Amino acid sequence: MAVYEFSALCYTVGTLPLNFFFMLPDDIHTTVESIFQEVLARRRQEGAFGEEAYDQFVDDILQEKMDKGELSDDDDVQEWKEQLQNRWPEVEQMDAEKEDGGKI
Repeated sequence: MAVYEFSALCYTVGTLPLNFFFMLPDDIHTTVESIFQEVLARRRQEGAFGEEAYDQFVDDILQEKMDKGELSDDDDVQEWKEQLQNRWPEVEQMDAEKEDGGKI
């Protein structure tokens, strides 16, 4: 038996709603790459492009995610921090390409 509720945008076929995966918490997709993209966005917003600022944005965003419960002690936050900080040469390269007419 299929139930369709258009007002609630919830379609059920059998026992699982078709929008099941859309009901998952947003933080399930927190990855090193998604945090890296947030750091890049924060750099643009704040207009701070040096390595020290980059490292501070990494620290700030990881702490914000810990405070919100998006990351926990079970996540290897220190490893993520090191991975993100080790991407500084990549960020410098992206900045250099942007100066040559590319985009971050």
